[in-house]
Amino acid sequence: MPYKITITRIDERKTTKRGQWTVVDKRPWKEAELDKDGVFSENREHFLQKEPLKEVFGYTPDVEAAEVVTTTLLEQTVENLDLVDVIKAVNGIQP
Repeated sequence: MPYKITITRIDERKTTKRGQWTVVDKRPWKEAELDKDGVFSENREHFLQKEPLKEVFGYTPDVEAAEVVTTTLLEQTVENLDLVDVIKAVNGIQP
């Protein structure tokens, strides 16, 4: 019966993740924005009732996070396995 032996190193490192693009503020519309966006006078009341506040988009602040990184150091398939010898060998590994 074949056995598969895998040795994997697991490290944790700190990374900075960029914030998400989302709505960061809501504020009243300015007249110049209404003119620029093509909202005509006859439609303004209806538009402002439907969307009274303008959504302002931007990135949320960056966040520091811990990231787990795994690296496969050895992967081997063998036909016979002496589990006691494997445990002794693993316990004898120095970092």
